[in-house]
Amino acid sequence: MRTVILYGELAKRFGREHKFAVKNVHEAIRALKANFAGFASYMGRAHLDGYGFKIFTGGSFLTYDELGNPCGSSSSIRIVPVLLGAGSGWFKVLLGAVLVAAGIIVTGMSFGSASQVGGVLISVGAGLIFGGVADLLTSPPKGPLEREGSINKNSYLFNGPANVTAQGHAIPVFYGRLLVGTCVVSAGVESYEQQ
Repeated sequence: MRTVILYGELAKRFGREHKFAVKNVHEAIRALKANFAGFASYMGRAHLDGYGFKIFTGGSFLTYDELGNPCGSSSSIRIVPVLLGAGSGWFKVLLGAVLVAAGIIVTGMSFGSASQVGGVLISVGAGLIFGGVADLLTSPPKGPLEREGSINKNSYLFNGPANVTAQGHAIPVFYGRLLVGTCVVSAGVESYEQQ
């Protein structure tokens, strides 16, 4: 028997912990679909609501190609909803071009009387174009678990039991209610004389 743990909205809708006789993640997903009506449609339309799912076994994140691989004998399968990114750079470039064209048309068709609206559309469109081009030219930074040798490095920012993060790691921004590990953003020690 393997434990399948759901988090977030999945846990609210379908229950947090389930035990199934499965060998890998594919079988676990099939078991969840067979036991809960609406599970497949919920997972299938999640990207429309702006989130996807990460799947962990043991302490490691699985890629799409690894979902069929057998899990360790004592590993639980954890399915965690995560927020999706803003999209690709090409979408920003195209949307920006449409906004610039709309700004030019609005300004021209109104013979300048709506030039403020047209100017705003052109400015926003130009910003989206430049942002999209920047997204296309740069690769996303690696996260703390993807950096080579960054785990368990000593940090010289703080010492003592509060030191749980190596230098250079990203500071997470959280939305909503989450169950997360620790990442010290700021810590300090003050001493006072007692009289």
